Amino acid sequence: MAIGLLIVVAGGAIVADRPLVGGVILVSLVPTLAGLDPGLPVPGLRVSQLLIVGVAATVFLTARSAPWRQFDWVALAYVLCTLGFGLWDLVSRGAAVSSEDLGKLIGPLEFLLLYRVVVVVARSTAVRRTMLKWMMLSSVPVAVFALMQFVNLPGTRALASAYAGETDNLKAYHTFYRATALFGQGHQLGDYLLAIILVGMALFLDPQHSPLRRRCMFAILTVDGLALAATATIAPILAAMLGVLGLAYWYGRFGRAMIAVVIVALLGAVIFSSTIAKRETQQFSAEAQDRGVLFAGTATHSMFPNSIVFRWEVWTKEFLPVIDEHLVTGYGPNLPPGAIWGFTESAYITLLLRGGLPVLLLFGWILWIMARESLAIADDRRPAARAMLVLVVAVLVMQFEENDLLDAGLAELWWVLAGVLLTSASTTASRAGFRDGRLGIGKGSGRSERT
Repeated sequence: MAIGLLIVVAGGAIVADRPLVGGVILVSLVPTLAGLDPGLPVPGLRVSQLLIVGVAATVFLTARSAPWRQFDWVALAYVLCTLGFGLWDLVSRGAAVSSEDLGKLIGPLEFLLLYRVVVVVARSTAVRRTMLKWMMLSSVPVAVFALMQFVNLPGTRALASAYAGETDNLKAYHTFYRATALFGQGHQLGDYLLAIILVGMALFLDPQHSPLRRRCMFAILTVDGLALAATATIAPILAAMLGVLGLAYWYGRFGRAMIAVVIVALLGAVIFSSTIAKRETQQFSAEAQDRGVLFAGTATHSMFPNSIVFRWEVWTKEFLPVIDEHLVTGYGPNLPPGAIWGFTESAYITLLLRGGLPVLLLFGWILWIMARESLAIADDRRPAARAMLVLVVAVLVMQFEENDLLDAGLAELWWVLAGVLLTSASTTASRAGFRDGRLGIGKGSGRSERT
């Protein structure tokens, strides 16, 4: 406890004096550690949440504040409506407010704090380049660990199960292992790597604004791409391929990108042939192996992937009837009584349950503002802005069958990118950087102003 207290005090002092250190911590550690179980090291809290709250408190107290814009106010309304409607639903039904329910309702506040810290810190070109640099570099150990799980290096799969909870691979309905790194499910790792790959490809195609050399960026993209394939998660893999082609078309390099994607797809088919075969069997078997036969008639829709058929059964039989009765304010953060399956399998279903139509509309408004602002950016943030626009389009589709921006990994990374893009752009040096260049900013850099 004494060592922990010393680390907290020393870390707070460093972040207070060098806000960029806090920004780098949030960019590199929060998305990668978000999948760890609560209780490490503080009972009931995730290490990523502790980092966000600690860095946010220090930065807000010591650094000059940033102005609030439309995105910020809409995000705040989303936070308040999620909490307010959720509590109202529980109270009106006479249900007790558990710590788990409260955690779900205040979850969006964590993302707003994360976003605001980045907005405050990332005010100069040098700082933004540093944050993007560490965002890319931090994905390498995640990808390497996922590949170690894929080849079943002793201890790697057990480590994920011990610290990321009962990972999805331990469930009986999975017939083969899908890499998760330190996330609970393969799709969470896939979503995280999807965002990293899109940002990395945009920087690779726009080397003028890249914080890393092209060879280094190519190596990172290669490792991350292999790890994405090891997740055997169809949606983020397809989104990454289409997103790379979209970015290449935007930069006028579609032909070369198409050839590269075809070559990568062929190599991936050879390297991961066994995984692809197992995944195909899992998706198109007559017994609906992907989720198990929980509903009568599930196995008869063999012309569709089993995961899609199962989700349709879950939505229509368990959640949509409840949503229809509670469309205005939602049902609450907990599941309806009698629900067999413990997951909504859709971000839109989750939002409608937690806060009804107003929360869903606010969430859509946030995505719309982000897409609109990304289109207007033409400075050093251009590669990240283009990657964000592609990511928003991908997420709009992917979230029909997953909780992409509500689950660990991608959600934290998305709000970090939003902060990088919506900060008040400045070409002047920032006081937030190390003068000795240890975090990527050269000597002579100033520091940001403080209150």
